[in-house]
Amino acid sequence: EGIFNMESAAPFSTFLQNHLDLLSALVEKKVGWFKPQSHRIGARVAIGITSYNRPESLRETVGTILKQSYPRKLMHVIIMDDASTDPKMNSTLADIRQLLDDNGITYDIQVGTSHAFVATTRNRILEISQERKAAYTCFMDDDDQAESFMLPVYMRVAGMTGADVLTDFSDNYDISDEGRVRFSHRSIAVGDAFAHNFFINNYGKANFCVRPAKALEIGGHQTGFQSDSPYVDWGFFTRASLHNLKIELIPLALYKYTKHSRGSIWYGRTSQKDRYDGHGKMLRDMESFVPFKFWDVLRFCRYQLGVPKVAGDGPV
Repeated sequence: EGIFNMESAAPFSTFLQNHLDLLSALVEKKVGWFKPQSHRIGARVAIGITSYNRPESLRETVGTILKQSYPRKLMHVIIMDDASTDPKMNSTLADIRQLLDDNGITYDIQVGTSHAFVATTRNRILEISQERKAAYTCFMDDDDQAESFMLPVYMRVAGMTGADVLTDFSDNYDISDEGRVRFSHRSIAVGDAFAHNFFINNYGKANFCVRPAKALEIGGHQTGFQSDSPYVDWGFFTRASLHNLKIELIPLALYKYTKHSRGSIWYGRTSQKDRYDGHGKMLRDMESFVPFKFWDVLRFCRYQLGVPKVAGDGPV
């Protein structure tokens, strides 16, 4: 995926070898992360989920949280319903409350009065996480499924490294309109060539853990500008990197991600203009770190990487 008309800065074989070398170095250096009892687990974690009109998949996502091999007394679930209009959502949220009560997991479930989009709802999750004194907030989308070892690995690595932000790989699946699911690929979340990543960050995944105080200190997720466009996660990683937050990549797939699932921001919206608008959020953060006279240079370079030239996309 990415920009359709972009030429690679190097042959694909070079990118592939660079990624393989990186993975080898990660595994060699950090294999201890995955050994049992390699670090004491004791951090309180908030699991934050934003949801909009997907009651069935939200229920499945929460089900994978209940299967976590992590102390339930250290888990707090936060669900932000972004003003869903699906009539099934109210009964689903009621069922989820009962499930969490039955399993001894504390929670906050809030229903918005207007559709605010994921950046705003995630920022509210960060505020609640801080109020609940969570050491980390681990974000999930409402169509993702966590592996049972997701939280233990996240928190083990957090304890060993003191990271502000933790990200990981994902196993990606395609789903048809008929509901058939097929494995697609494993995303390793390390982006592409440096020249490409400078303008279009592809490092990091939508499921990640962050210290809520650190995230709020840098402004959380960017809101307002193109708030209904994709790449909220990559935009946050851009901001976190610019503010020197310590980011750790865990070389293990900790969750399953369903690509272009029904109701997602990408469902039926795969144009170059959607991509362009999403990437624009990253540039706005970059612009705040360079003199004003360079802003046009940044925007021109991004535009040259992939012009949103499909007629039906509308003006840029």
